[in-house]
Amino acid sequence: MFVTGMLSRLHNIHVCYIDFFSSDVTSKSTEVLQNTQATISCVVAGLTKKLDAVAWKKGDQPITSGVAEGSFVPVTNSQTSELTIPAAAETTTYSCFITSLEHGVTLQKHDVKVNVFSEY
Repeated sequence: MFVTGMLSRLHNIHVCYIDFFSSDVTSKSTEVLQNTQATISCVVAGLTKKLDAVAWKKGDQPITSGVAEGSFVPVTNSQTSELTIPAAAETTTYSCFITSLEHGVTLQKHDVKVNVFSEY
């Protein structure tokens, strides 16, 4: 099984990209203005059906509010799960856990570090 993790920033949307057809694993930190809403996305490609499960955590704490599991998109063979952070107050690492029985993956963890900064 091959996975690629890549983060990018676009208008406070931060993306973790996982591709079951690639062999590299790369991740980058992202930045968000303090007390600003941000959206983190976990995009999983190389699928032929919906993921069996997607979960988000902040440290060891499960997150249930602001989570959208996403739907399988046959045209792109992908699924995007999103986590909306209402007002990021401090630098934090969030984790997306994916389960895909199709690829023999159970609770595979992908970290997204969100660096929070202030204007002053």
